[in-house]
Amino acid sequence: MNDSAIILQRPGWAIDNNGGPFTELIGPIWRGPDAADGIVKAILVAPKHANLNGVAHGGILLSLLDNLMGSAISAAAPGSNYVTATLSSSFIAAARVGDWLEARAAITRLGRNLVFIRATLAVGERVVLTGEASFARIQGPGPR
Repeated sequence: MNDSAIILQRPGWAIDNNGGPFTELIGPIWRGPDAADGIVKAILVAPKHANLNGVAHGGILLSLLDNLMGSAISAAAPGSNYVTATLSSSFIAAARVGDWLEARAAITRLGRNLVFIRATLAVGERVVLTGEASFARIQGPGPR
């Protein structure tokens, strides 16, 4: 399935341009219709995402996880700027080239200066990665 076929098969999904130049290198990252439980993002695992074993490299999985978490926090705390302070993850299964890898996050605690969040990446019902992170509020320019 190519990128343009995704639009036809997944109504409501669009390329998410919120993430800067790095996101352009690893993307496209897709954003789905916001769900009751928050923001949903995805990538179509491409050959450029694969490691030497032919499965999605852990770095792309963690990048998607971090991107999703940042977006979820921006939506929950508009006008504030946060950066990743800690990130822990568990790799559960492999994602393969051609897989539609969806990411969902849930904020577990939103404080004044710290946010705690959990996320899951899955291919269909098969969980590929779980992660937890804390984000710290910073002073500085807002998102572009």
